[in-house]
Amino acid sequence: MPIHFDCFHQMSESFDSMQDKCYLKSRSQEFIPYWVSLQGNEIYFYKHQNDSTHKYMHSLTSCHLKNELKDSLTDGVCLKT
Repeated sequence: MPIHFDCFHQMSESFDSMQDKCYLKSRSQEFIPYWVSLQGNEIYFYKHQNDSTHKYMHSLTSCHLKNELKDSLTDGVCLKT
């Protein structure tokens, strides 16, 4: 499932955690908003910012990132990938 972040590009290389809004692209190609929390090498996805239980969690250990083309929301807003 592709992950699209609004402003993770503003992170520095020295951080322990980060929280922000993101969009997950569904199988039906819709963008679904989530609140994301990056803590060390684990990323947690919440339906709402104040939720105490995460919906998804991924371990980023041994993950490799690649650049992809930008996708757009239905209102034409372009997201950074």
